[in-house]
Amino acid sequence: MLNYFRKTYYILRKLYILILAYQPSNGLRSFFYNILDGYEIKNSKIGWGTVINVHKFKVCNSSIGKRNKFLGPMLVDINDNSIIGNMNQFICGDWVSSSSATPPFKRSLVLERKSWITGEHYFDIAGMIKIEEKSTIAGRRSEFWTHGVGASDRDIIIGGNSYIGSGCKFAPGSSICNGTLVQIGTIITQKFKEQNVIIAGEKSKIVKRNSTWKTKFEHIKN
Repeated sequence: MLNYFRKTYYILRKLYILILAYQPSNGLRSFFYNILDGYEIKNSKIGWGTVINVHKFKVCNSSIGKRNKFLGPMLVDINDNSIIGNMNQFICGDWVSSSSATPPFKRSLVLERKSWITGEHYFDIAGMIKIEEKSTIAGRRSEFWTHGVGASDRDIIIGGNSYIGSGCKFAPGSSICNGTLVQIGTIITQKFKEQNVIIAGEKSKIVKRNSTWKTKFEHIKN
């Protein structure tokens, strides 16, 4: 009987979340998410079909595109003037909140001001993923993983003013510092502690130091 009620609850909850996600206007979506789920959506756009079912969701002066998924017992904090494109997945499995999950998982996503995620990327939010200000997750289909067999250091930190190319993969506990360019298809498996570098390759090594890529990139954007 207990399993029957649980199954019924999950079905009704899924239906309820889908109804909210497909409200016809941003104003209605934001209003119902704030009132019914206690989220903090302020002066922000939530795209049509974006599903939000998390423990805590806070977004301010930012824009989230269409058909994104924020699912699981996690905390989401999106700060001023950040942009998330379409069809990204931010997933936290229910198992991470179990009392048997040791050490405890941080299960949080933080986007600092003016950070930008394009579209069709995957973020595993078992640990913490922090994207510092003015950094860009560009292109398509990059993956960020914060759990795995034997992984005790799980958090991923993307330093400020950095740029991640298409199809990159970040392993649990990996990080890059400020002003880093990660070239297309790179696999990051360690902590890089140098700033203003270019990282490339499946074995993720620094291919250029004291790089001026950021100055050139900003010139193109402007």
